[in-house]
Amino acid sequence: MTLHDVALFIISNKAFLPSYGVFPSGIIIQIDPVYICDLNAVDLVQSIETVASKEILPLSEVTNEEWKVRKSPLLIATGMKSWKELDKNSIAYGLEWVGQDIELSFSYHNNKNRLEVDPKKSMFFKKNTPLNRIVKIILEDYRVRKNTQ
Repeated sequence: MTLHDVALFIISNKAFLPSYGVFPSGIIIQIDPVYICDLNAVDLVQSIETVASKEILPLSEVTNEEWKVRKSPLLIATGMKSWKELDKNSIAYGLEWVGQDIELSFSYHNNKNRLEVDPKKSMFFKKNTPLNRIVKIILEDYRVRKNTQ
């Protein structure tokens, strides 16, 4: 099964794009490898294409004890100690291929400085839209937001 969803977290001009795995229960989680690229259109398009084309890796169920000690590959890759720290220090975007469309979602920081998806800001593109066009929108949004923080 191919996910056709890509999450990307931008921190200090680097983009972090996790891979995904699925437990037999159907729960999907972020796994290694986490793709890291410089924040430029060529590298970002290549990384998005890589993640979007990957199969979701089937995983074995884990025990509660294993789950409690599991460290997120995204947190490890970004050097963040917690999801709270990741939220505070990143700007996130999502790409989801649905039917004949691609949805681009944008994050915002809520009143607790946690990342949430901004439903008012989502953009939709036809499935055949060149990825570099969407990436340019992401890069411009990041540039504007970075300069206003």
